[in-house]
Amino acid sequence: MRSLILVAALFLSGCASTISSKVTTFNEWSAAPAGKTYQFEAAGKDGPSLEWRGYQNMVRNELAHLGLSEAMAGAPDLRVSLGIKVYDQAYQLVYDPFYHPGRFGPWYPAWRSPFYRYGPYYSPFYMGAFADDVRHLYKRELHVSIVDARDGRRLWEATVRNEDPSSDNLEILPAMIHSAFTGFPGPNGGTRNIDIVEEKK
Repeated sequence: MRSLILVAALFLSGCASTISSKVTTFNEWSAAPAGKTYQFEAAGKDGPSLEWRGYQNMVRNELAHLGLSEAMAGAPDLRVSLGIKVYDQAYQLVYDPFYHPGRFGPWYPAWRSPFYRYGPYYSPFYMGAFADDVRHLYKRELHVSIVDARDGRRLWEATVRNEDPSSDNLEILPAMIHSAFTGFPGPNGGTRNIDIVEEKK
């Protein structure tokens, strides 16, 4: 029975991924107006892209869970803004493919390879046989804020940061949006580590 449980756990772990983010919140939510309607801040002159509208819809769903509704007519009580930045940081791993991995592992820097000075075929002219591997680290930052539409007073804001080698924004950004509203309104001036488990489809 124990073996079956272990197998099931391994199977399930292969069907889900965990997306970790750092969430920083500030709020004066106790000063929020009694009304519960909102509007998004206007987009640029060309309007939001279809992808951007998708992210806005995710924020709408989160706001609906908080009892807020989008104002279809008339002046809203609140204004909501959404900002997303994604940076692709490429870096290069350089290593000596002829260095047999020992206690330092296969990625031990080539300039410290024992073949440089202590190998049996040492030559002062040997510069090493290098191989390189380009990797990518995607740094994402999401910012959501809610202000009082009457006077522009900022009532709540969240900044969510994530670093991941995956380029799949459609998997990671939804989890970041959900992280922003987890435990709403959150601490005033605190940062939390939020893990969201995404089921693989």
